[in-house]
Amino acid sequence: MVASLHPVKSFAAAELAVSSFKDTYCGLEGDETAVLILKELVKTIDGHPFEIDPQQKLIYHAASVFACNY
Repeated sequence: MVASLHPVKSFAAAELAVSSFKDTYCGLEGDETAVLILKELVKTIDGHPFEIDPQQKLIYHAASVFACNY
């Protein structure tokens, strides 16, 4: 199984990222079973999972950089 998880969040300081993770949206992409497992894990730590179309992953990353860094 292979999948990727991409939080829409900047991680400048590990402690701050962990303590403020609640309600973070996380893009998921990969094998169906792996994505299902990651969805449950993200929900367990109070995140909001959503699936990314693999063909649009580049655009997703670019948009996330702008959203998180500006």
